[in-house]
Amino acid sequence: MPMSANQELDYPTVAHLIFAVTAAPKVEDISHEALTQWIDLHLEYEETMRARCELSGEDRKSVMRSSKDELTDEFIWDWIMTTVRNFKDNALPNIDELFQDRLVMSMTKSDVDARVLEYFHLCNTIVKNNGLAALFSEEDGAKKKCKILLNCLPEELKTRVINEVDFRLPTAKSNISVLFKVVSEKALEID
Repeated sequence: MPMSANQELDYPTVAHLIFAVTAAPKVEDISHEALTQWIDLHLEYEETMRARCELSGEDRKSVMRSSKDELTDEFIWDWIMTTVRNFKDNALPNIDELFQDRLVMSMTKSDVDARVLEYFHLCNTIVKNNGLAALFSEEDGAKKKCKILLNCLPEELKTRVINEVDFRLPTAKSNISVLFKVVSEKALEID
């Protein structure tokens, strides 16, 4: 028996809750554009989780809990010490040659800050992947790392940074944070 329009309205409608697994967005690139997009995705994720918790009555803190507590201090310490104590393949490579071949500033990114950050990150990655962390620890190691970072810069940038470091900021020869700021400033001047 067909229903009239009035009869259809008399039946109550119930929204059915459907939950899908919602994963937090990951930072996969450090350029300005990618980070801007990540912020938007992260805010959307937080709003989705807030709405889900309001509807279901779940505690938002427990739903959005970090997975960091799954890593114990002992596990992290053991892993770091194993990595630091050994050179890759138990052989010390030619350090100068290794960095000259692999530590290159990418000029493809339009964001200068991202380009410089990626360069410093690449240096850390080379150190880590080759088991060289012990060589660059302590104050003497920081000086060595700063020297390598300076020597592998593109020529024009290298000239400007060395001039600045030699005559204005000699602390940048042994302080990676200060060197990072100098390289960023000089890279912006060139770009």
